[in-house]
Amino acid sequence: MHAPRFTGAARALPALAFLLLSCVADSPGPVGPEPEPQGVPVAVSAVSGAGQTGATEGPLGGALVVRVTDGGGRGVRGVAVAWTVSPDGGTLSAASTPTDSAGEARTNWTLGAAAGTHTVTASVSGLPAAVFTATAVPPQPAKLEAAGGDGQSAAAGAPLADSLAVKVSYADGRPAPGVAVAWAATGGGGAVSAAGTATGADGVARVRWTLGAAAGENTAQASVAGLAGSPVTFRATARAGGASALSRVGGDGQSATVGTALPNALAVRVADAGGNPVAGAGVTWMVTAGGGSVAPAIATTDAEGVARAAWTLGTTAGANAVTAAAAGATAGFAATGTPGPAARVERAGGDGQSALAGSALPAPLVARVADAHGNAVEGATVGWA
Repeated sequence: MHAPRFTGAARALPALAFLLLSCVADSPGPVGPEPEPQGVPVAVSAVSGAGQTGATEGPLGGALVVRVTDGGGRGVRGVAVAWTVSPDGGTLSAASTPTDSAGEARTNWTLGAAAGTHTVTASVSGLPAAVFTATAVPPQPAKLEAAGGDGQSAAAGAPLADSLAVKVSYADGRPAPGVAVAWAATGGGGAVSAAGTATGADGVARVRWTLGAAAGENTAQASVAGLAGSPVTFRATARAGGASALSRVGGDGQSATVGTALPNALAVRVADAGGNPVAGAGVTWMVTAGGGSVAPAIATTDAEGVARAAWTLGTTAGANAVTAAAAGATAGFAATGTPGPAARVERAGGDGQSALAGSALPAPLVARVADAHGNAVEGATVGWA
């Protein structure tokens, strides 16, 4: 019996089988279908930003967003989207924007000055456009704040150097023109130049303020009903004006022994035309009768407008006078000098007479009692021997 003989092809079959089995063993497993590439844009649709309401000439709160998709509903990257706003509808941050990896493109819309409904169209060449609408409404003033003029000072009864100013703004911070602002002087007297003024293009309203006649703090207010920050209060300091009046406030009508100081100082008050005390004014003191002296010769008024001086009377008994002068005005003081204690006795009559023995002299003997300065002393007891 003969052994079977294999041809060359038969001998190659086992090797081929082995090779096939090896490939199957090394295979990572079944492979799914490859991702289908993005297709051709077929639709443009609004994603967000439609139907907003905003203030005229103000930006809308949300961006306008569209999505460009292919036939499978997938976003298409890199597609140019053209944005067009209706006449008087405002402005856009970009007139053309490309889609991102999600197929979305966006722009921001600032409304125009015209109130009403406006549109923006987002379009891709050859496709139906997506349309956005927004409603523009006139903005409402929201805030009132000081814009200048606070904390000034001037002479009482005088106008301040700078105007008072306030600013009215919308909620988004833009200035609000044409808003009526009410003004009033509320403390210290004085007056504002107008009871009401309107804001300009910058949102600012102004008024002039004349202070009251009394020195001290003055206040004024600006108000707009319903606005945050209203009313706004302004403060100013009214200073005393120039010295124009002088009056006695103490020391008049005193009396003292001649040659001595009066017990109370002389005092005058310097005031302006409105009666406010003037501090730092110089007052000149002059003795006008009776001799004596006053010190200091020039005194300066204090915060209350008062200046003081000490008066030492002259040595002659009787009327003494001092005059104070300031700012062209004068005030007079009177005092009485009284004799001092008896210091000497002088012959005043009856000396050197003659008469018969035992008879009275024809004229009385007269003695005069005087103080150290020669002033007659009344009521002194004189002994005769």
